[in-house]
Amino acid sequence: MLKHPQSFALALCLAACGSDTAMPGDTTDTTDDAVETTDTAPETLLDSAPEAAETDTSPNPTIIAELGEHCAIEDRIGVVQLEDTGVGLYLGAMLEDRRNPWYGAPELTSEACAFYRFKPTAACPPCADDELCDRTGTCTKAPAPYPDGRVVLIAGDARQTFDASPETREVGGPVTLPGETFALEIAFGGVLINVPALTAPGDLEDVVGTLEGGYDAPTRLDVAWSTKDIGTHVFTHIPINHHAAAPTFTRCSVPATDGDFTVGEAMLTPLAVSTGLEFQGLEHVRFAAAETPMGCVEVRFLERYYVNLF
Repeated sequence: MLKHPQSFALALCLAACGSDTAMPGDTTDTTDDAVETTDTAPETLLDSAPEAAETDTSPNPTIIAELGEHCAIEDRIGVVQLEDTGVGLYLGAMLEDRRNPWYGAPELTSEACAFYRFKPTAACPPCADDELCDRTGTCTKAPAPYPDGRVVLIAGDARQTFDASPETREVGGPVTLPGETFALEIAFGGVLINVPALTAPGDLEDVVGTLEGGYDAPTRLDVAWSTKDIGTHVFTHIPINHHAAAPTFTRCSVPATDGDFTVGEAMLTPLAVSTGLEFQGLEHVRFAAAETPMGCVEVRFLERYYVNLF
């Protein structure tokens, strides 16, 4: 289920749900015989419909990502992220075989934000190494990265291919292609996604933040900025204090041209346990998302902003 960032009732891993970075496996190919994604993704899918033939041997259909959309976090199976690090672009991706059982509908929502609380309805028995304790207190199979994950970054006629690491199955590395506009091809588990060209978001100016009540007992968080960018969003993910080690968090996203948003006390207080609130700053993001048979894959082109709170 795709959700537009303005509609956060079912909002947008590795910062409580995660920071989506990845490491090795990058090769660059700008020759005429560059890798074609259709040659690397499996060519057939089983069709389980009773009236269909046992095997459908036609090529898998290509899924076109929708620009300006992101995934509902409870439906998400993958994130592909292009980040401007200040010293160059880095691509990181994690493409997993199932939804994360920790994530359900948000407990609280506002126009800009959603608060997700992880509070299992029953105690979980000891789980196996490849399982997670879900929201019902049941040991459930944990998401596992696809071993065949591949992302191809495209700039004009040039391509750069990133394959899943054999050790970690993460996909990513430094971007060596020139420019600030890229299309992508994403392949994994028999799925092929084409992402129309995304251009790097411009700068946010005059970024300011204020926190009422202090880090130990926050009652209100306000952030503001200015930008002329159209079609981008300003996003934040605020995790529960790391000492709690739980997938409880607040996420906010608004069109960048809105210029500000506010997080209320009810979405801050549960996060400020132990040593206080751990606000992570802002991200200026250009989003795209694609719904696959397994779940939603989100694409982000972003730049991060550290925000001093006063």
